[in-house]
Amino acid sequence: MFHIHCYVPKSHLHQVKDALFEAGAGRLGHYSQCCWETKGTGQFCPNDSAQSFTVKADTVTTIEEYKIELVCQTDKIDAARKALIESHPYETPAYGILPIST
Repeated sequence: MFHIHCYVPKSHLHQVKDALFEAGAGRLGHYSQCCWETKGTGQFCPNDSAQSFTVKADTVTTIEEYKIELVCQTDKIDAARKALIESHPYETPAYGILPIST
């Protein structure tokens, strides 16, 4: 079992969650589409090589984002990671995947 967390702009929250759920993440026992989300503010400054989603190079930017947290079975983790990356609007999504015991 793994714990996935990622940071997503509000505009793409449902798109990323739906992709993760479709890949098999967020299932626990007799429940599906389980997650926790927390609203916050993300900050970044793209360099001149970045293919930025929202702003020009060398501009410090803050944006409303959500942190999504969910569990994922071991046999679904590769599909979930791929779904997260492919559905996320950022060039390099910030995410983490940690093994857990439940």
